[in-house]
Amino acid sequence: MDSGSSLMYSHLSANIAADPENLELASVANKDQPNLSLLLGSVHPPIASRVHAPRPLSERNFTAEKAFASLKDICRVYRYEIQLLLKNKRVQINKVRRHGGWFT
Repeated sequence: MDSGSSLMYSHLSANIAADPENLELASVANKDQPNLSLLLGSVHPPIASRVHAPRPLSERNFTAEKAFASLKDICRVYRYEIQLLLKNKRVQINKVRRHGGWFT
């Protein structure tokens, strides 16, 4: 693990990499983009734009295992919106394996 990465990010990345459903979703991103970072960044806009959307990542005592289960649920519910973001957004890499921002 890179010293700048969080344990939660590392756990989510490892689980996404081992999960065929999320790998298939991430595969719609442009080939020159970091799929895992882009997928993780793509889950935020769809849920943040809904007033009554569940915000599981802000719960107290949230564990890495709960985080991955919530990520899978979010990806299923917002699959279409996430696919659009994956196809149309780009990330700028400002450090190895870390994204710095969205670009269209």
